[in-house]
Amino acid sequence: MAGKKGLIGRKIGMTYFFPRRLVEPGDLKAGSGGEQIKSLVGWFLAEDVVDAKSGKIIAGRGTLITEAVANKILQADLSEPIAVMSGEGVAATVLEAGPCIVVQHRTKERDGYEALQLGFGKVKPQRVKKPQVGHFKRAGLKPEQYCRHLREIRDASPETAAVGEELKVDIFQVGERVNVRGTTKGRGFAGVMKRWGFHGHKASHGAKIHRTPASAGATDAARVFPGKKSPGHMGNARHTVRNLEVLMVDPEHNLLVVKGAVPGPRGGLVVITAEA
Repeated sequence: MAGKKGLIGRKIGMTYFFPRRLVEPGDLKAGSGGEQIKSLVGWFLAEDVVDAKSGKIIAGRGTLITEAVANKILQADLSEPIAVMSGEGVAATVLEAGPCIVVQHRTKERDGYEALQLGFGKVKPQRVKKPQVGHFKRAGLKPEQYCRHLREIRDASPETAAVGEELKVDIFQVGERVNVRGTTKGRGFAGVMKRWGFHGHKASHGAKIHRTPASAGATDAARVFPGKKSPGHMGNARHTVRNLEVLMVDPEHNLLVVKGAVPGPRGGLVVITAEA
């Protein structure tokens, strides 16, 4: 695949993601003293550890792996892998990514650039305007496939997906780096302290101004220079966060967990792209 790939989605919210690992029974006693399990001291058990012969639970889910717990696991007869979970959570964002339908191909010959136009979100057919109905019909979509949102993935080759094809979250892989574009939260009209982080003036000792911006620049210029930081509208602007690591992909529920923060409120529309 050449160019870029991407999906339209929705921000669900922030969470803490705890990395998990599976340790095979044959790897536990590799080397002398079972370094594999002892190297996981400080991690937690994600599932119960059960002895295969007796059927007893050696250590329960959520147990902190200490030296003593590691020695008990080494002495047990295990038949299934052990699921362990790191005790250090990573701040992450959960996104609903897709499924998206390819509605149109943008080509250099006709449009001057290459892109895939994707549709996301269900909508009642009777609520779709007539020009959009014609647009969907040209793509060969049925009324139940009509989409609420349309966005373009620039520099995506038309060869990557046919018109009418459905793209799901499994186009991304764990460990991959993605860019997420969204609209920041609108803060309304804000002063310079909130908008730009100005320190403000003294709160006492005869000070008569506290949160105002004071000087607007040089007086002999008889104008305000472009780029001057002043009070004004804050937020509600398109913003892209780049190189976010994919921590988890859940195709069954169309979920994508990325490391770090994503612009916008919960439920806000986002566009997720990556190099194909």
